[in-house]
Amino acid sequence: MQTPLSAISAEAERGEGFRALCDVIAMVLDVPVVSITPETCPLDLPNWSSLTFMVLMTAIEKRFGVVPDHEQAMDAATVGELARLIDGARAHG
Repeated sequence: MQTPLSAISAEAERGEGFRALCDVIAMVLDVPVVSITPETCPLDLPNWSSLTFMVLMTAIEKRFGVVPDHEQAMDAATVGELARLIDGARAHG
């Protein structure tokens, strides 16, 4: 059963996991890490495409050791929501 985004702590947007996610996004998309905030919409990032999404999911798996639900990750409206998905996946092992 999938955990709703609203049930996952917003702390994911402020902690080390969020900063690590920003580093991964910056590396994959070749953008400055300082340009990524919890409110950043992935579609607004340069170089965003379905291919970079798949590369990002692979990089997330390597960095965090989890694979967030791809459908929920694709539906994440912001980087903060993606961070909460990763936090939830890590919490549920």
